[in-house]
Amino acid sequence: VHPALTLHFKLLRHYSAKRIAAGNSDHLGSNLKFVTRAKSPAGAGLGGSSGLNVSMTGALASWAEGKPIEPAKVGERLIEVCR
Repeated sequence: VHPALTLHFKLLRHYSAKRIAAGNSDHLGSNLKFVTRAKSPAGAGLGGSSGLNVSMTGALASWAEGKPIEPAKVGERLIEVCR
């Protein structure tokens, strides 16, 4: 795995297991397309990587559960996963 994609890979592996555990056996056969872009420079201290991390975690959590998540209910859990 390319070093720039390490976080993506870890999150995908984590939520793929959760998707399978939830009974969604098509874990990677569901036309998942995961694209990220960032314009702020790495290490700029603007919090971009934290925001991206929480966003990726929320998107993958929704994918794993097979339905939209409610950030007000699971937001703290997503932040814990990111740590």
